[in-house]
Amino acid sequence: MALFPPNIWPETPPREGEDWETIVQPGPGGMGDVLEVNDAPVFLGRYRFYLERADFHELRSFHRQQRGPALPFDFFAYTIIEHELLDCGTGDGSDLVFPAPLTDLDRTLQAPVVTVGGASKAEGTDYEIIVEQRAAKSEDLSDAGVWAAVSGAVITRTGGQAAPSGPATAWRIQTSGGTDTAKLRQQLLALSLLSKRHLVAGYIKVAAATPAVTIADGLGATQTVQPGAGWTEIELQSDGDAVTPWLMEFRAPAAGDALDVDLWHPWGAIEDVYWGLPRGEPNRSAWRYGPSGASAIAVDSKRRHQIVFYAGSVPGAGAAVKLTAVGRRLYYVQCLTEKLDWAIDENLIITVPLEVKEST
Repeated sequence: MALFPPNIWPETPPREGEDWETIVQPGPGGMGDVLEVNDAPVFLGRYRFYLERADFHELRSFHRQQRGPALPFDFFAYTIIEHELLDCGTGDGSDLVFPAPLTDLDRTLQAPVVTVGGASKAEGTDYEIIVEQRAAKSEDLSDAGVWAAVSGAVITRTGGQAAPSGPATAWRIQTSGGTDTAKLRQQLLALSLLSKRHLVAGYIKVAAATPAVTIADGLGATQTVQPGAGWTEIELQSDGDAVTPWLMEFRAPAAGDALDVDLWHPWGAIEDVYWGLPRGEPNRSAWRYGPSGASAIAVDSKRRHQIVFYAGSVPGAGAAVKLTAVGRRLYYVQCLTEKLDWAIDENLIITVPLEVKEST
């Protein structure tokens, strides 16, 4: 089974041809009782690509590999959602994570609107819309089992500090002692993922007249923040090697130095081949902080956005959670090459007629 080049995206959704085929199965009463099955249609679709020259050559090479025997290949297509009210689930009084059936949000066209039981909620105060959050206990840095002291460092943790914006949810971290420059650490993954880009982010403020602080991800990326600089955004990106642990670690210049910092909204995410780099185009809005509890928030199996509520805004039992937004919904298709016939013009615009079987 070949995989269509995942870095090459169609610019338009599939246009159904005239050869739509409805799959018909016998109903409960036998062949005379027809039951139509429309969740796995077969149709002749057309996809349009606007390509850079390198993408063109990669796509042409893939096409040549598919010639000869009829080999299916995996492909991701999408439909565009415009100002649609989407059902994201129903509260049970405890669940804080609800899948939003969109894989891409376009915030330039419309800010997302979330309602719970018909009442509008405030993004940043009541909820966040995220793809994933690899840092556990992102709102509670008091948990020494998750946010661990390193090499004998003694850590004093004080919540309720003024944040850059919103409620007072930052944490003051003061350290003393220890035999290593590293003082505070959360291990995000025991082994980083090979050839994936790993992002560590958040905000830090280093108290005046104290040592500078270096944030490290264990994979080679570091960022040093000077004292008295005010709130500074953390952003580290590294490629994984499947050997080295992925961390969020805070270091002093020397082992004997004591740190005094405020931390807010620590989080982590991993590049996905279908979505590009964290915080990168075309889906910058996908990579955002989300509050997490005892466990990290895993990426949804269909790479959908997720609405994550803060603990003080848990949707009550029976309350419908809905999202109104503009974006895209991707779906998985399996493409058959029997009718593969590509039309290419001088502008490298390709229209691909494909016989497509949509997966469930």
